[in-house]
Amino acid sequence: MKKIILLLLLTFGIKTAFAECSMSAMYFFPETKEIALNSKFIIQGYAFSQKTIKSFKNRKVYLVSENGELIELNLQEFYSGQMQLTQAIFCPTSELKPNTKYFLKYSDQTENEEREMKQYNREKR
Repeated sequence: MKKIILLLLLTFGIKTAFAECSMSAMYFFPETKEIALNSKFIIQGYAFSQKTIKSFKNRKVYLVSENGELIELNLQEFYSGQMQLTQAIFCPTSELKPNTKYFLKYSDQTENEEREMKQYNREKR
């Protein structure tokens, strides 16, 4: 009898918790609209987006001005952290121009990557 009561308590007493976790996410820094002319750029990927971050070792990342000028970003550092988080830190190869809008792009950009970039390139080009 004790085994049946214990089994009933365990069966009905345990509550299941569900969470809606994201399978991927991209974050872009700096997040501000205005940045320093010598600013560094951080692209951070979570879970499945780590694949994109790791691909920057073999891909070009650059800024495109509203006039079409390209400024390549050099990969300075690359970090793989805990909790499925990976970061790439970039520095511009030439100085940015004041009062100019730049849009972040990378070579061979897929549709999914372009969709993730809309978060950073708020004024879609």
